[in-house]
Amino acid sequence: MKKIFFLAILCILATLSFADGNLTVYNGNYGLYNEVFELDLKRGTHDDYSLRKVPTKIDTGSILIFPQNYKNQIEILEQNYDYDLVNMNKLIDKLLGSEVEFLTKGGKQYKGKLISTYGNNILLEKNDKYISIDTDEIREFLFQGSNNLIIEPTLSWKIKSNTSRDVDFKISYLMNDITWKAKYNLNLNENEKEGVLNSWIMLKNNSGKMFEDVNLQLMAGDVQKVSQAEGPQLRTKMMVDEARRDVSEEKISEYHLYTVERPISINNNQNKEIPLFSPVEIKVEKKLTYIISQNNKDVNVSMEFDNTKANNLGIAMPAGVVSVYKKDSNDRSQFLGEDSIDHTPRNEKISVNIGNAFDVIGETELQSRVKLSDGVYKYIYKVTLKNRKKEGTEVVAIFRRNSYMQLINSDVKTEDPESTNLRFNIYLKADEEKSFTFAIKTAY
Repeated sequence: MKKIFFLAILCILATLSFADGNLTVYNGNYGLYNEVFELDLKRGTHDDYSLRKVPTKIDTGSILIFPQNYKNQIEILEQNYDYDLVNMNKLIDKLLGSEVEFLTKGGKQYKGKLISTYGNNILLEKNDKYISIDTDEIREFLFQGSNNLIIEPTLSWKIKSNTSRDVDFKISYLMNDITWKAKYNLNLNENEKEGVLNSWIMLKNNSGKMFEDVNLQLMAGDVQKVSQAEGPQLRTKMMVDEARRDVSEEKISEYHLYTVERPISINNNQNKEIPLFSPVEIKVEKKLTYIISQNNKDVNVSMEFDNTKANNLGIAMPAGVVSVYKKDSNDRSQFLGEDSIDHTPRNEKISVNIGNAFDVIGETELQSRVKLSDGVYKYIYKVTLKNRKKEGTEVVAIFRRNSYMQLINSDVKTEDPESTNLRFNIYLKADEEKSFTFAIKTAY
């Protein structure tokens, strides 16, 4: 799996146009970024080359960097990642040995050389006198310069160059805390046999970097990557992108890649929604399912549809959430429920579980348990289904059997007696209830 993962990355790198930054986002809460930037190289070995505003959640071990030209004249000797949080302790540590000026909350002013820190106290020296100040009492302080304090994430390099000129470098790296998923909305018609399905790309960026006018690609599939601990979850802003629905899809290795055919910008700590495909009219089928169990009375409601070209779909549908709506008598949309779906290839059926029926219930009674021989028993179950609606409905009652269970007989014909799930199709008229029995033999 690791080989497949890196193969997928190499395939993307090989096909990218680096004219602009390219961002590929994966379902697994990480992304791959590529860009070209320029360094003004000087002949000799120098360590003052840097690239600022990289993600705070960058995976530094994944960085690939190389010059586009003059490769035989340039050698990267070292790489560093620096990011200093701007806080009192960090600044004080950076300013040891410097001339500083402090103003306390009480209005007192102190000037001198910062010579040491211990606990919550700092020590200043001025004219051979020493002053101790509690850092909790400091309101503000002044200093000359920043002593190389880096206040934004920065990559820096020591580079040996045999030429002095501007050189373009390609860089790519993985980062965490950026992800995407699909969101689908199914709006049912009155008879619940058809509906309009629309879809959105839901992009979430907490990587610590703003991406501006990048080429956006989205990888759908279970790409393996070694898990890393997540950082703190930050509050995000939501932005819905109402622009044109320009998303193309292609197969890459064993995955599917979606490309937004226009530049996209997304801030750090922002959610953005982009249309995935235009709304389509599809045929749907409502299914009522009762799982046969003595402790269960719920009848599950699901909406099913075929992901086929004949049903105006037939596409690779990325994993996400499907929400189902229907208009009431006043033409106002009402939420009926939602369910998660996995990555679904074309020509497969999609089932969306939206909840439990209010007016249809089931009951299961174990009528008898008889020992036939050592380790062999016969169980007789009675299932009762009740429809309290004003119209008829069909319920599929399912008994989930294990390999040591055998169906002996039943009042109702089952679709496949050898199946793991024994399915009994029961039609109920308005305000009708029906019961049936079946016998199971177990042999341990």
